[in-house]
Amino acid sequence: MLEMGEDVSRAGCRVGIAKMTHKEMSHNHLKVDQVYKAYSMAEARLIVVDIDLLLRPVLHPEKAFEGSSILVSRNEIMKCLQHVAGQKGNVLWLLSSATAQELKSWFGDMHGLDQIGFAAEDGYCYKWPGSPVGRWDIKMEIDNGWKDVALGLMRQYTERTNGSYVDDEKTTSVTWHWERCNPDFGTLQGKELQNHLKEMLSHFPVRIIKGKTYVRVRHEGVTKGALVEHVIKHYNTRGGVDFVLGLGDDVADCDMFEVIAAYHRDAQYRVVSSSETMKEVKVFTCCVGRQPSVANYCLYCAEEVFELMSGLYLQIKRQGRYHSMVELGTVFSRPQSI
Repeated sequence: MLEMGEDVSRAGCRVGIAKMTHKEMSHNHLKVDQVYKAYSMAEARLIVVDIDLLLRPVLHPEKAFEGSSILVSRNEIMKCLQHVAGQKGNVLWLLSSATAQELKSWFGDMHGLDQIGFAAEDGYCYKWPGSPVGRWDIKMEIDNGWKDVALGLMRQYTERTNGSYVDDEKTTSVTWHWERCNPDFGTLQGKELQNHLKEMLSHFPVRIIKGKTYVRVRHEGVTKGALVEHVIKHYNTRGGVDFVLGLGDDVADCDMFEVIAAYHRDAQYRVVSSSETMKEVKVFTCCVGRQPSVANYCLYCAEEVFELMSGLYLQIKRQGRYHSMVELGTVFSRPQSI
């Protein structure tokens, strides 16, 4: 039995954890000590986070998925991200289904924003780490001839499904939401809409995705996976990375997990240019919540993600403190000249 609202076509990835209790999922639960150890030993780190899973419960609690509750404030999340992005050797990318304008409004007053990479609309437009906040690139030009067809059908379902609504403000996608509806009826309507859209849009270059509480039609060339693949290729030309952490909470993140897993298969070791030594590449992909996923690990809720991210910053801080104490101990252990 699949988790309510999941896409059956994605059920091949870890079907065994669907409808499981938290205890039953524990053997797949991410071991943070393993992550921290790999993080501390790495020199070049790529951290990719679906930022919606952290900010959605804070900014839009009515849209929060099951297991998404978080007990921290927006300012605490921003401070945590700022610390992680500012650490030497880190490259932090924040991915979102929101528009670039929405991301700018969420992060507009955050210090060190230029150090973070952003991808809006699942990778349609993006900003590289180190680039000015106002400089965004577009992945590809989009032909939206399919949009009117999709919108017409979605509006029919909105009229007959109390509480549902359509989001048509994005360039590359349109989405029908039912999180405010009766969950059983919304799920049935979502599945029916998904099938109708597949029939009507079969000749268009689009993908129809059924998430937990939505059905989305988006251009087939715009995915989080395609963006992450582009990012990894970019850093491979600059020596690669020896630590990758990918965090997401939705079926739309499966492409990202698959790309990260492919990178691990192709680059299990990285040559460190400074010493010409080989370092093993450590990769962690993690899906948040109870659902089938191609990710290797799971976390139960967004609060665990925040705790994990906060711990990353502390690892290097503690490591620096340890080295300082070792150096201090060496000084005091030297024989004193008389």
